[in-house]
Amino acid sequence: MLFQLLVFIGVFACSTNRLPQTQLTPEQARKLKPKTTATGCKIAVQQVVQLKAGDIESCYHARLVTRPKMKGRLALMVNISPNGHVQNTYLTNNTTNDKILGVCVEKLARKWKFPEGCSGKTNLSFVLNPTKTARKKTKP
Repeated sequence: MLFQLLVFIGVFACSTNRLPQTQLTPEQARKLKPKTTATGCKIAVQQVVQLKAGDIESCYHARLVTRPKMKGRLALMVNISPNGHVQNTYLTNNTTNDKILGVCVEKLARKWKFPEGCSGKTNLSFVLNPTKTARKKTKP
């Protein structure tokens, strides 16, 4: 990847209890199989977010062209409907202070699809930090 991305996920899924925040590596995400139990929903949501990390990367990489040292944290609330479609999204925090980045991430997140039955509000936190490779590739 052209940047370092850490994803922290808190989920209201398949139950009314808030599940704890966890961190999942891309390697772990590839090994997971979605289920529709409360714990399974948490894992399924983590898997979808990890598989969609490229969406976040594309938004971030596009903004690094004009702001090569930009880094920070995006906190995104995603409301998932019972059929797994994203009903709405909104940024709850954006320490990059880049509105274009925030709009891009929200727009792409609205297209994500989660397993049916894993509905509710999901808090996602993305830590964005450019690597030296990304900085070199974005220089004109």
